[in-house]
Amino acid sequence: MSSWNPSRHPARKQFDKDDFIFMTTEAGFCSQFNNYLYSIILAKKFKKKLLLFDKTSPISLSYNLIKNTFFLPATVESIDVLPPNTKSTQLSYYKKIMNVMTHETEESIRKEAQSTFRLCPEMAERVNKEIIKYRFPAFDLGIHIRSGDKITTKEMLPIPMTQYIAEITNYKAKINKHVLNVFVMTDNITLLNLLKSSVDASINIYSVEFKSPCINGHLQGEFNLHPRDVKEEAYIQILAELTIMQRIPALLCTLSSNIGRFLYITCISTANFKSLDIPRYAPV
Repeated sequence: MSSWNPSRHPARKQFDKDDFIFMTTEAGFCSQFNNYLYSIILAKKFKKKLLLFDKTSPISLSYNLIKNTFFLPATVESIDVLPPNTKSTQLSYYKKIMNVMTHETEESIRKEAQSTFRLCPEMAERVNKEIIKYRFPAFDLGIHIRSGDKITTKEMLPIPMTQYIAEITNYKAKINKHVLNVFVMTDNITLLNLLKSSVDASINIYSVEFKSPCINGHLQGEFNLHPRDVKEEAYIQILAELTIMQRIPALLCTLSSNIGRFLYITCISTANFKSLDIPRYAPV
């Protein structure tokens, strides 16, 4: 007798050739967050749901990056199987994204980002637990310093440390504070220590303890080779850093970086956001 039971085996979703699908990959976290947001906006423009295939991430080939991190909006539907020829349609799909995003305003992108990137309860608890153990003061300025493969692949040019120091000093004078509390998010402990040793004593530099296996510059391929528990711990720390940065009233970043672009669309205000390379935000 057959063991088949229709109630235990729901029918496979019937796909349409015009469906919009976002697939997670082993690419960098903020790169995927940004592309996920753009995909949501694209699908909304065409009045369709975004189908989310969330099966792979830098953490592991089975870690659900989006579903383990954020609430899923009503316009996003999780799927467990991919329709045929999905990969071959991705080029035209991203061309559509680029066309739509060039017509989106910063205000509309930021509004969509605020509703999209809400940490789910389990992740929010883990992130908050990571943050409160540091007992940080209120920050005046947040800085993101990127190195690693973004520099070696020439996706962005290195920013001299003297420029960061000058920006910090000028901001301190601008807001006329005797003591400036600065939070630094970076992938390079050498650059962090250099900054700490170079600023005036009235400037307090804070950061989290390094948990990433790449402490002298983030190399995505190298990061992906480490054990899952190491990468997951580093991921929680990255989310904690992003959360801290989002709450700081003034940010100094680089808009050539996916982290810089993510912070631009999720920070509390862009009034005091400054990029040290690309002067204006562009989604893609």
